[in-house]
Amino acid sequence: MADMWSVQKDLQRLPLPPLQKTLDRYIEALKPLVPPEDVEEAKKLAKEFAMNEGKILQSHLEKRKAACDKSRTNGADYPDTTWLERFWEEGAYLKGRDTIAIWLNVMLDAFDDQGTEYKLERTAWFIRGVLDFKYMIDQGTLPLEKAFGQPMCNYQYSKLFGTTRVPRRGCDELTSSNSDYICVERKGHWYKVTVVGVPARNIEAALRSIEKDAEGRAVPAGGVGGVSAMTALDRDSWADGREYIMAHGGKEFVETMEGALFHVSLTPHRPETHTAVWECGSHSHGNGIWFDKIFTILVHENGKMGLNVEHTPADARVSTRMITHACEYTTAAAGVKVGCKRIRKVKGDPIDLNRDVGGRPCYWSLMRLEVDEKCVGMFRRAHGLLVEMAKDTLLRVCVYGGFGAKHIKQVKCGPDSMVQLLLQLAFKRDQGFTPSTYETASLRKFLHGRTETLRVTSMESVKFVDAMNDPKATACKRAALFRKAADLHKARMLECMNAEGIDRHLMSLRMTADDLNLPQPAIFRHKTYKYLCDITLSTSQLAGGGVEGFGFSAPTPTCYGCSYRIFDDLIVFNLASHRSCKTKDVARFEQAIYTAAADIMRNLREAELTKARM
Repeated sequence: MADMWSVQKDLQRLPLPPLQKTLDRYIEALKPLVPPEDVEEAKKLAKEFAMNEGKILQSHLEKRKAACDKSRTNGADYPDTTWLERFWEEGAYLKGRDTIAIWLNVMLDAFDDQGTEYKLERTAWFIRGVLDFKYMIDQGTLPLEKAFGQPMCNYQYSKLFGTTRVPRRGCDELTSSNSDYICVERKGHWYKVTVVGVPARNIEAALRSIEKDAEGRAVPAGGVGGVSAMTALDRDSWADGREYIMAHGGKEFVETMEGALFHVSLTPHRPETHTAVWECGSHSHGNGIWFDKIFTILVHENGKMGLNVEHTPADARVSTRMITHACEYTTAAAGVKVGCKRIRKVKGDPIDLNRDVGGRPCYWSLMRLEVDEKCVGMFRRAHGLLVEMAKDTLLRVCVYGGFGAKHIKQVKCGPDSMVQLLLQLAFKRDQGFTPSTYETASLRKFLHGRTETLRVTSMESVKFVDAMNDPKATACKRAALFRKAADLHKARMLECMNAEGIDRHLMSLRMTADDLNLPQPAIFRHKTYKYLCDITLSTSQLAGGGVEGFGFSAPTPTCYGCSYRIFDDLIVFNLASHRSCKTKDVARFEQAIYTAAADIMRNLREAELTKARM
């Protein structure tokens, strides 16, 4: 078996696109979204930019790339391993000053089982499965991950445990530790629990003791949400609050929380539906999530389980692989005994129940936090704000049975292109205008590659949508326009995966101007660039893994969020919007999606029948 870290040295370095090619593609991305006169203005600005500031900024990026291409491939030079790495991590994440709770963190399903009898035993085995995944990472024995036959960069796995996003004024920072403990929350109380090298039976015993201990304790100062709600504040406010807490008796508590491998919350919730599980995983109704931590496993009172993931250091596919392994590990260890329904069968990572398990005791202790009245007031205000954010968030899980990859392939179309085009049609019917659309494309074929933005909306997709809404258009015309739009979508996805997208390059040019203390170029101050960046439909497909649930909130107040998972026999959509945006309604959008899918499939089949009769 190849060492997972040995392939890093063979990965391609992330290329820097030519400036003119990015500008040409930028204009193409604008055409379906803004009036022709605005496109002409943008063309003039792009031409001026290419002849003036663009040359200077591109030259600086080229010098940065040349320096970064000499970096070590073992991650020692992070975040300067690629020309993009620092810009992306800071521009997309660490410099953001809004809350990360709900708005940025993502939620992933684990077990969807109910039943409390074996809840803690299942949880203990799940924790062991997560730690087994960590052990394979540490030993370099995690099987290589490939896409289209090519190895993918493994660097994100090194950030999957012990990482915390620490708030700082102006720009946060990531810290990592390789500790041997986790932090467990129950009824607002936090416990430090040693887990590395500890067998599941000892972890289970500790969890039972913690539940009993928490039952006998009064609600902590500041309420059940307590100090964890502070992590849901805007980042500057939380940075100030963290400094105050640490200076007034909370230093050991905060550092212990931040140094844990991950967190576990034993919640009092009993979510019955997929949507309710997502809601609990997104915000836990204001309790028990330290949103800065890389991930928190939420174990609900009725046995259901999910994860809240802070994904600054790692993308969702990395976390999903870990969850899938932990579910498979739990099933292999305990199976029906603990009520585990088997997750969707995938070609998972190897299971070895004896790997890295000794007879070490599971030490646990209550984490004490003595706070003054100012802290108590801060906790209560933060909890109130988090509860209000949760109330404003509309989430809906839609399981579209009888419509999956195998059905889409029957009409000779790629599943992802089908989903993206039906979303374009559904959005236009729901909102009455063409959306500025974000879709995630992976750059992990490159060393330290993360993601690029695929600009889904095109002139071809607009023509297709218009034909679908034109009662005079024939099925053959609609089908022909659909296939042109789908072919372009596929081609753009491949371009983005080959680092030929526009968003990361434009962002880096803009941030370079700031670094050089230059005025922002006119191209970035123009309304067309702002319109392009004002995403109204944010989408992401999670491929791989055997768990079904994956969701994120609408990233802006006027946006629909739409994550989805495509299986052979069904598609799971997680839709999100905000109550405060009166024009968006996830229930209405769900119906628009169902109708759009049925209309497209009917027209494609009718067109094939027409061709067959000719």
